[in-house]
Amino acid sequence: DRKTAQDALEIFKRKEHDGSAYIAVNESFTETVAPPQPAPQPIPQPIPQPDPVADRPARAGEETANPEDAAHLFQQSLAFRNNRDLAQEELLLRQTLKKEPTHDLARNRLARILVESKRTEEGFRLLQEAVRGRSNTVLVADDPNLAAFLAALHQRQGEHEQAIGLYQTLLQQHPNKGIWQMGLAISLEKKGEIPQALAAYRASLADESLSARLRQFIQTRLDHLK
Repeated sequence: DRKTAQDALEIFKRKEHDGSAYIAVNESFTETVAPPQPAPQPIPQPIPQPDPVADRPARAGEETANPEDAAHLFQQSLAFRNNRDLAQEELLLRQTLKKEPTHDLARNRLARILVESKRTEEGFRLLQEAVRGRSNTVLVADDPNLAAFLAALHQRQGEHEQAIGLYQTLLQQHPNKGIWQMGLAISLEKKGEIPQALAAYRASLADESLSARLRQFIQTRLDHLK
């Protein structure tokens, strides 16, 4: 099953010298989760608060990975997600990664929790560590939604060159994805590459799946830049 992240925009605004507001969104990131399981009985007891050192993913030689325990912990985290208990879900996800540092689902979900709770830099670091050494082409081929999430985070951090590189690679594989065309346009505009930004904004409107809110934003940018 694929569980699409809540259909709401994550919006931030930055005022530039001309007073215009720029919006970056991550409407397109999806999470792949294991088939939902019944909540464990009894509901797991509260878990002690994490220790920043003890709860980081284990390094080579520090602890033997235990995928079976990791799978069990991740399944427990789903029950807390269903109950919207994000604090307990986060703790279980950290324990999952301690048992299996390469658990992609736990890593992606934990990164999303961190970003949504305004710990963007921590979430960003978590994902960067996971993709280190992979080119944009490899990352997009392996997990395009993760690549789009990273592009949006680069954009939020003001790292527009990196965002542009990821969005361009994504669009080579998925040229009709309007949300990614818009993301590319935003970073191009921020860099002052106005003709390219206009072209990307216009291309984004060809995607009929874009929400009315996004279409209104895109049209506003087009009117402003003409």
